[in-house]
Amino acid sequence: KLQKDRLEIDPCIPRWWRDFEIVYRRGRAVYRIKVENPSGVNRGVVNLEVDGQPQEFIALTDDDKTHNVRVVMGEPQVPADDSDRGHVGFADVEVR
Repeated sequence: KLQKDRLEIDPCIPRWWRDFEIVYRRGRAVYRIKVENPSGVNRGVVNLEVDGQPQEFIALTDDDKTHNVRVVMGEPQVPADDSDRGHVGFADVEVR
């Protein structure tokens, strides 16, 4: 998904695809995107790295450089204690 100066990768592929590569050009910059699917899933990203650094998305720049992007597909693990994240209980609310 391309939004101005950021690119989000959320592949939907056949389970038997183990990897694929994309070369994306933005101005003078080149992004070599390698998508790995070690678990044989259709969807889901568990890791994204840009030039070896963990990221949430790919920040696009026109910097005349080649950037290496690694995307690892898999099923995200949800920690047991995060099951009610975002839930507001009465203990979290102050009434005045």
